[in-house]
Amino acid sequence: MLAELPVPLRGPFAMMRYLGVRLGDVRGMRRDAYQAGMISFVTGKGAVEVTAPCPEPLARILDAQPDHATHLFSSSDGSPWSEGGFHASWLRVRLRLETEGKVKPGLTPHGVRHSMATDLRELGKTEREIADIFGQWTTYAVTGATSAATGAPMTPMCRSRTGRGP
Repeated sequence: MLAELPVPLRGPFAMMRYLGVRLGDVRGMRRDAYQAGMISFVTGKGAVEVTAPCPEPLARILDAQPDHATHLFSSSDGSPWSEGGFHASWLRVRLRLETEGKVKPGLTPHGVRHSMATDLRELGKTEREIADIFGQWTTYAVTGATSAATGAPMTPMCRSRTGRGP
């Protein structure tokens, strides 16, 4: 699906897909959030600091993003994404992709984020590890966002309420 998106939407959706970042955090992400192969930001919901290695597919997309003065992602006119502008752009693209049979009807940015949680569960991540990756203090929301599966554990992410990452 990511390959079908226009460049201004591809980066934000890749961030949600590969790291489970909330749309509000993606839209507000500063340019310096991606450095030296790492993504670092503070979540808007819960003020949790998240520092995570940038997966290779996401790094390729971020490296191809146009440079902007302040934000990592911006609309086609170069300004930071507004909530309404993002949703209007996504609606146009989503309707086209639905017509072409490339996405299920009604796909939302939040749904893309939740698919990442399911993938992590299928790879054997625990609810605590998934909550850490998603920048959540508790595992409460993770239970509803994942399906039961088993697999090999992956490297845990780091979070802290104060200070800077690991």
